[in-house]
Amino acid sequence: MELVSGTSFIQILSNLFSKIFSEVFAPILLELLQIYAKYILTIFWSIYSEWLLGIFVALCSLVDIAENIFNLFAGISPVMVCSVVVFPAPFAPISAMTSPSSTSKEIPFSAWMTP
Repeated sequence: MELVSGTSFIQILSNLFSKIFSEVFAPILLELLQIYAKYILTIFWSIYSEWLLGIFVALCSLVDIAENIFNLFAGISPVMVCSVVVFPAPFAPISAMTSPSSTSKEIPFSAWMTP
């Protein structure tokens, strides 16, 4: 069954479905995949963040001990340097807290002058 100058009905349907999928379904599926990935990462971070932090601190302690042993045998007396490590915040709060009381507005709605 030939419809348009050598293009079969099957080819037309194939092109139509390909265009519908690429312009309609693919963006929707991509958005759903991004939402799902963010959800999974949020769950993973909330479950394992303390555990991963503990492992990191333990590894840093082991490196520090190994460095101290090396310095002891090498006769090196290093200068002590304190450092602070700031970890990124998790994707979502670990426990949500809401306050039932309302907040007051510090700036009045209108200006007023003294008489």
